[in-house]
Amino acid sequence: MKRRVFQRSIVLLIVLLIATIWATAAQAQTQATRPGEQGELDQLFKKARENFLRKDFKDAAADIRKEQAFVKQEAGRATGEAKQTLMASAQELNKLAEEL
Repeated sequence: MKRRVFQRSIVLLIVLLIATIWATAAQAQTQATRPGEQGELDQLFKKARENFLRKDFKDAAADIRKEQAFVKQEAGRATGEAKQTLMASAQELNKLAEEL
């Protein structure tokens, strides 16, 4: 019972983290971003979630690392508070991937 509650909590945490990072990345995008990049990021988030739910933690971690690289790249293009927020999100993604 406790394990099931823990697993549901982790899934919820990941979904919330991904939604927050996606929203931040979308807000910080510049015109230099290729149009297809956002769609690719959406697919990575979806794939990571599916891998996590299938308990394929190795592939989920790999997908999260790809997302982290994208967020870090966007942070390099951003300025001010957006840059700080994106860098913090990239660090959180890195921690999540390590834990998986």
